[in-house]
Amino acid sequence: MYCPGIGIVSKDPALTSAIVFGIQQLFQPLSVTTLRIRNESAIPLSPVSVLPLHQQLLNKAVNQIGRLEKTFNVSLYVADSLEQLCHQLTEQQQDSLDLLFYDNQLGISAQQLQERLDSFYSALSKRKISGLRSPLSLVYFTSPPSHGLVFSLANSVEHYVHKQQSHWQAIIASQSIVDTMEFLLRYYCNPLLARKLRSLPHAGRIQGVTEYGRRFISLATFMLEFFTARADDNWLFGYYTGSVIAPFIDALEQGLAQRQITIINGCNEHSLACSALANWQLYRSPFLLTVTCGMMLEFKGTLLNLKRSRARGFIVCGEGEPNHWFAAQGMMNAEEDIRRILDGMAIAWVYMCDPQQMEHDLIEAQNLYDRDQGPVVLLATPRVLDSCRSLPSAVIAPIPVKKSASQAIPSLPDNIMALLNQHSRKLLWVVDSPLSAQERTLLMDIARQAGIALADSVQRPGCVSAYPEGNYNAQYLGTLGVYGTSRELLSYLYQDGELNPKQDQVIFFLKSRLGQPSSPFPPGNFKHRLETIQVTENAAHIAPHASQGLCMKLVDFLLQIKAKLAVDPQVLAYRQTQIARAKSLSAGLLSQLPSCPMSPDYFFYRFSELLKALIQKQAYRYTGLFDAGRCGFSALGSLPRTGPGFSSIYGRGCMGDALMAFPLVALKNPGNTVAFVGDGARNLAPDILPFLLKNLRGVKSTVRGSATLFIFVNNSLSMVRTYQERALLGHAGEQMNSLSLYQSPAVFYHAGVKITQHSIIEFDPEQMHEWLTSKNSINIIQVMTAHNNQGDMYRHFSTDWYY
Repeated sequence: MYCPGIGIVSKDPALTSAIVFGIQQLFQPLSVTTLRIRNESAIPLSPVSVLPLHQQLLNKAVNQIGRLEKTFNVSLYVADSLEQLCHQLTEQQQDSLDLLFYDNQLGISAQQLQERLDSFYSALSKRKISGLRSPLSLVYFTSPPSHGLVFSLANSVEHYVHKQQSHWQAIIASQSIVDTMEFLLRYYCNPLLARKLRSLPHAGRIQGVTEYGRRFISLATFMLEFFTARADDNWLFGYYTGSVIAPFIDALEQGLAQRQITIINGCNEHSLACSALANWQLYRSPFLLTVTCGMMLEFKGTLLNLKRSRARGFIVCGEGEPNHWFAAQGMMNAEEDIRRILDGMAIAWVYMCDPQQMEHDLIEAQNLYDRDQGPVVLLATPRVLDSCRSLPSAVIAPIPVKKSASQAIPSLPDNIMALLNQHSRKLLWVVDSPLSAQERTLLMDIARQAGIALADSVQRPGCVSAYPEGNYNAQYLGTLGVYGTSRELLSYLYQDGELNPKQDQVIFFLKSRLGQPSSPFPPGNFKHRLETIQVTENAAHIAPHASQGLCMKLVDFLLQIKAKLAVDPQVLAYRQTQIARAKSLSAGLLSQLPSCPMSPDYFFYRFSELLKALIQKQAYRYTGLFDAGRCGFSALGSLPRTGPGFSSIYGRGCMGDALMAFPLVALKNPGNTVAFVGDGARNLAPDILPFLLKNLRGVKSTVRGSATLFIFVNNSLSMVRTYQERALLGHAGEQMNSLSLYQSPAVFYHAGVKITQHSIIEFDPEQMHEWLTSKNSINIIQVMTAHNNQGDMYRHFSTDWYY
């Protein structure tokens, strides 16, 4: 006999009467059911009128229960608080609370409601009372919330009670029948569930969907054990759900409930790839991503960026069963094969279609993971994703011991040391990949002792920076890239709009493949007007247009230089003078013009001055995110950084990636996060705010510092437009339009975090200071900007009139 417990928590007799009336009518006509109402006398029940459709609805429900061939002994508890309900359940020795109706007409905030329910279900657990908690077992009755976002995040089915609405009590009486039937048919009278339970090991101990949902999922258990062995709690679990992948995700969420793993619920599949890429580049943390059938290509170009970055992780993607003819969303059939596409990108994959072969498949997957060549895709069929087979503990491979290579270290060519020690030439070292602690120390020491100018890349900003950990770096001249090159670097490398003579300067590209995004120089410049030296440990990355390519580890390159460094004092003085001269530029005229709306140049000049003051006087630190676009490039070229950031310009240059990565970095970064995104990139992606709020989970997942997202709005695709108008001397046309809606100012709180939405047309340093420094805050600021084709980032097209 099934003995469910149903609770009603309300101080409103009219609401309670309506719910009790509906449940009574559902159970009392049946000979196979017994209904006991506990504490009925405490809240006097009033008569309830019904809707015209009520009797028809009730007849169908009663007939359905009668056909179930199940006996019910229902206990209905009426209480005016969760605490009183807990006491009643304990006093009556009730085994379970299966369905809870909670009256929230006072409009308690989502966070407070979550805390109350957490405490309530914890108390039930301590008293050995099973508390089923799911969207169908919690029904809230509430007045409309003061802010539309408050209850949209609650794990519940909601019914709004408008007291002004006619017949509201009659509506609730019928609705309570519907809610109760939905619950029973989903959790305890489901023939599909019964068939599934019979096929499970130890099925006799599983009584309903709650226990079924906690069953042993083989692949999920493997992933939990694998990542725990490899990374403890320092890994990312990102998911976007679907029918095929949902049980796998559910099992992982249950396994991670009490752990501090970073979990991100993406707003789409592409956002997961962006989060994984930022997580790897900024925190060197591996990942597990899960998506449903047919969605591998929704990772877009960022999938290849993960490969290029050699980010370590698994992507579990649902795939159709092989015996299905053109399976829905299947990616392997007579006309397509996702495996060939992955092969074309040199991305490793394992096709998992047979639960009996899981051990073999997972061993292969681990071997591919340990090659350290980027993500490994597991194409898993529903039978594999749903399998509860026990896997041997030996399936988890031990962490491979890397054998030290006995390769001879290449010797540094003599011309390099002669160049560093004796030649009165400007030297620029461009760092295009992250540095180890040893590499960073060596590089900084050599740069100071040899008078070498330093630059980071638009692809990996902050590998070297103006204020590493807050300490001023006198050798740093800014960022180099196809766009976004800093004004100081342009001054250092150019004279009157022309590159300095080849014999006057040498550019080193360190840990770089010297790809097009990393430099503003057209191919002809490399051949005739530049001397470049490339240092990379991958021989396949030596560029054909590099003057000299050195295939060696950067640390070996730096150690050999350090051992032989003896720079002529006059050479050192000359180089430091040239660096100081480049750094002494006064602000450009355009950046000082306070037009309204602001030009990007003016905004970033004022913002840069504010950042410098915060860094120097208040020890301010931040992680920057830079999207592909006019203002993202301007931010890269104009703003001082305190450490590594994340750039959409990396690899494929995927517009919108920094925006998609913003929630992950905002939640994981212990300090401050500042993102710079154009309206074009914003319009490519979903609204980021619901995604952010959905991932706020109190202490476990929150924003600790300030997370500020600047969206620059001029209703134009500015980068492409400027290229069309300035480089090609063409007309922009309709294709450059990008429409934006006005963002009304709003301030509200969610999960302990202050959310601010605002639009600005002028620069207010005090308001900006507050946004950048306030704790536990998310700020989404639309910056209204004017379009222009001027600015330092385009100077290599031609010299501007105002210089």
